[in-house]
Amino acid sequence: MSISDDKSVTRLFNSTSVNKPRHQLKIETGNPLMEAFVINGALDLVAQGQDSLVEELPEGTYQVKFRAGNAITEQWVNLSGDLEISPESIPVPDSSLPSEDNWSNQELEAAQQFIAPHNLAVIIRDPEHEITPSDQVSIRSLTGEIFVQTRIDRSCKPGWVTLTNAPVLGLGGSAEPGAYLLRVSTPEIGTYEMIIWVSSRFKTRVYLTRKFASSWKKRRRTPHLGSATIHMVANDSPSPDNERRSELTEIILAAHREDRLLQLSNDFILQALSVKTEHPMLGLFAAHMLHIQIKNKISSVPEGEDSDEIIQMRQTMMLAINNLNNLIPGCPDIGILGLAYGLELSGIDYSIPPMLVQSWNIMATAENGRLVPKGSYASRISGALTIERPWLIWRTNQMLPANLENIESMEIESLLNVRKYFKSSGKTISNSLAQQIIDTPLSQYQSFQDLAQVLGVPESSVETSIAQMHNIHSKSK
Repeated sequence: MSISDDKSVTRLFNSTSVNKPRHQLKIETGNPLMEAFVINGALDLVAQGQDSLVEELPEGTYQVKFRAGNAITEQWVNLSGDLEISPESIPVPDSSLPSEDNWSNQELEAAQQFIAPHNLAVIIRDPEHEITPSDQVSIRSLTGEIFVQTRIDRSCKPGWVTLTNAPVLGLGGSAEPGAYLLRVSTPEIGTYEMIIWVSSRFKTRVYLTRKFASSWKKRRRTPHLGSATIHMVANDSPSPDNERRSELTEIILAAHREDRLLQLSNDFILQALSVKTEHPMLGLFAAHMLHIQIKNKISSVPEGEDSDEIIQMRQTMMLAINNLNNLIPGCPDIGILGLAYGLELSGIDYSIPPMLVQSWNIMATAENGRLVPKGSYASRISGALTIERPWLIWRTNQMLPANLENIESMEIESLLNVRKYFKSSGKTISNSLAQQIIDTPLSQYQSFQDLAQVLGVPESSVETSIAQMHNIHSKSK
């Protein structure tokens, strides 16, 4: 794969390179997801590429930057003739993944021994403390059942254990396939959750780093869900292939975290999404990156016209979705991608929140917003979501209420009286989505579906918020 763009900028009164001889600069990064940037003496970006690039440039000195995920290294080259280079030092993205460069031997050994017998394991590390304290972390079902937690006042379910009094903290056990809640509670900071998924074919490994978090002028160290690295692996062996797939997963995860688009070749996509893959999280990230590429391509051509390139990308995506569904069946992150390409996969439960923000953005909006059932866990997280990416993380005390009494029927016109009550009475409501509805002009909307689409949330979340407002209004009479 070779992607190269000429980014030359002609500066007024600057002709220092006009008559200089030109030479070929060839850059091989050695990594299909690593980007290279070439900058001249005037600080102009004159070329960039991913994986590799070949560019004819005027003779002179250039700075070359290499980026992998959110990490950058740089080196200087003197272009006095044709030249081929590769990175002198490899950029390594910030990650919670165990690493011989950043983890001590004791931490690595404790983590490896703990995760080995479990098909779902969570490891928490604090880079600033030798022994990780017992944070309030738990693995739960969506109904609230606790399988394992770090608190010592409750026992774990059979088959689940914790790791304490070690250089790292661990939770793990024998998990049935499906979705689990990973919850972190920190005094004075709050309680946050995210979904982790378990497949019968793979072992799920979650790594968290303790970092500072702030809330209402309070600042404490906590296992930060935003730092999460989640890998699904066929085995935990430290083979070169496993290490390579882990490296690629961390690079593409970091790009998603920063909302940066990486260009993925068909070969890369097909390798990452092979039905025989041993690292499906890499495939899931790649599929979402390909989805962004396709949307960008479609927006650049006349409406209703698909180029051969777009048709091929769509075909690759549909193959990828089917393969992912075989690898992680039932996962809403895959089901919602399928619907975007006309594939209705069986066994997808849209009452479960997805793992990724990008999945939620598709799942919660427009016609897809009707997929999320009323009263479901997925419908309740609207308004509680954090700004973290790429993982979908929410604060539990801002979730919509469960088992709320439903309204038999209410039209937009009926909502106006409820909205008027809140505006005139100064009554506050903790539901941030309800507050958005109160503050949104309603005259231009004809239905709750219109309102949900504008707010970017499932229709069931809007209906639940309105039901809460209606109940408060009714009790005030």
